[in-house]
Amino acid sequence: YGFTFTSEFIPRFEWNRNYQSWSSQHPNWAVEGGRASRLNTTIFEWQINNILKWNKTYGIHSFDVTMVQNAEKYQYWRDYIYRQRFLPSDVLGYHRVQAASENLEISSDDQVSTGDALLARLNYTLMSRYNITTSFRRDGYSAFGQSNPRASFWSAAGGWTISEESFFKVPWIDQLKLRFSYGSNGNRGVGIYDALSDLGTGKFLLITGGTIGYVSQLYTNRMSNSKLKWERTTAYNTGIDFSVLKGRLRGNIEAYMMVTKDLLIPRKLPDITGYASVFSNMGQVNNRGFEIALNSVNLSSNDLSWTSDFSLSFNRNKIVHLYGDFKTDPVTGETT
Repeated sequence: YGFTFTSEFIPRFEWNRNYQSWSSQHPNWAVEGGRASRLNTTIFEWQINNILKWNKTYGIHSFDVTMVQNAEKYQYWRDYIYRQRFLPSDVLGYHRVQAASENLEISSDDQVSTGDALLARLNYTLMSRYNITTSFRRDGYSAFGQSNPRASFWSAAGGWTISEESFFKVPWIDQLKLRFSYGSNGNRGVGIYDALSDLGTGKFLLITGGTIGYVSQLYTNRMSNSKLKWERTTAYNTGIDFSVLKGRLRGNIEAYMMVTKDLLIPRKLPDITGYASVFSNMGQVNNRGFEIALNSVNLSSNDLSWTSDFSLSFNRNKIVHLYGDFKTDPVTGETT
């Protein structure tokens, strides 16, 4: 019936152990009574892909359908201890760090993130000359704000092989194809916890009644943004592929326009807020241009082959706005 099903489980394990000792027998560390450190890092991540495909041809109609379900998880653990001045001896080094009397650093860092996706794609071909491709996907990522953990993206593309038409009678043109596409995709390039507020710890000196001591403190050092969402790029593309003189000259001409909105940028905040910045979706960037690529076979024989490649491209990247403070001219339609 043309159906195939594939299930994948892709795990990754990484362990790192870095233990070091600086002996007090060495003159450089004798005064410090020796130093020792222990670093333990563990990474475990996995990805599951369930892929269902259907491929079938009915006469002049060809169908190719792909559906994908994806899930992923990333976990990271890090423990670090760095101490000095071992008593009565540092002969055991990092095997007995509790024998040290001074802490240089004790820290830990645990992180976790999850993601999921659903994808559907249809590729339809009629008479080997008309082609239509549509796709839809919905992605989720735990790093985004609680209001927008998921986003939907879709695309559509079409192609017409004009040289396969019965009315096309140009003998020196081997292939001539016109294609166009429209679609959107997302960027999740943001830190695992950048959308959340986090707590910092520290100590300050307190003098009360002639008594001096350290007091622990707890404070927020980052502003949260529950509405942080996916950065989105929408692209328009049209092109022509051709081959002439029995493959002696091949090439393509392509023009494109890309609009990127809701860029993931740390936005600076006034000092009065108590925060330096907050991760936000800001601005719009337009990217447009064209590309021309040519390949020629100048000489081809059993003993010698000579080919040439030529390419020309033009690209213009424009920051339309950064904070949403833009206006559109009613006459020219230009955004400033």
